[in-house]
Parts: sequence; C-alpha cells; structure tokens
Amino acid sequence: MANTYAQIYIHIVFAVKFRDAMLHDDWRDDLIKYIAGIIRNNGQKLIKGGGWRDHVHLLISCNTSVNIANLVKDIKIHTNKWIQPKHKCRFSWQDGYAAISISQSHVDPLCQYIENQPQHHAKVTMVDEF
Repeated sequence: MANTYAQIYIHIVFAVKFRDAMLHDDWRDDLIKYIAGIIRNNGQKLIKGGGWRDHVHLLISCNTSVNIANLVKDIKIHTNKWIQPKHKCRFSWQDGYAAISISQSHVDPLCQYIENQPQHHAKVTMVDEF
C-alpha cells in the first residue's frame, strides 16, 4: 500500500534449553551478528542484540508484513545449525519466546538494558527476573 508508515518495535527474548549457560562470552557477539543477518534476510532490522549466557535479547524494527512466530522460528533453526558444529556442543533453544511491543520513547533505554546484560545478570538471574 502506497504512503504507508509503520513504526513497529518488538523486544524478543528466548532462552537456551534448560537455561543452560552455553552462550559463551568469546562468541556471543558473533552469534548476535549471525542473528542480525537472519533478521535482515527476513526483511526486518535488528536495532540491538545481546544477552547473557543463557538467553538472548533482540530489539527489532519490523515492517507491517512480519510474522513474529516465523521470524523467531527461523532465527532458532539457523542459529542452532550454526552453533552446534562451530562450537562442538549439543545445543538447543528452549521452546517459546517473549515478544513485547515497545514505543519509540523506550528504544534508547531498552538498547542500554540490552547492552548492560552482563552487569545486570551479575546481580539478577533470568529466573529471578521473569
């Protein structure tokens, strides 16, 4: 549709199966870069990605045609295939995810929150948080 304007921001969070601490510091940034490519290939834009040893946070700017369930499924399938052979581990994501819409005014604070995950989880576990 011509002249359509949409500003859709979705905060997605999903965890490693059994919340195992498998997302190691030395390659977690590479994982986020890989996820950014998957998101881009799905026609969306990663604003900020990060996480901790047992989960991932993604802030995505979405167009009007996005199917969140299919996007998350695609991210999980492709990252699972990327992680297992590259890091020689038995890896799986937990079923399900959280997808929360946010307003433009919350983009910067959420980016800071995602950026500060290591410091945040030094004090609060994901289980305690959710």
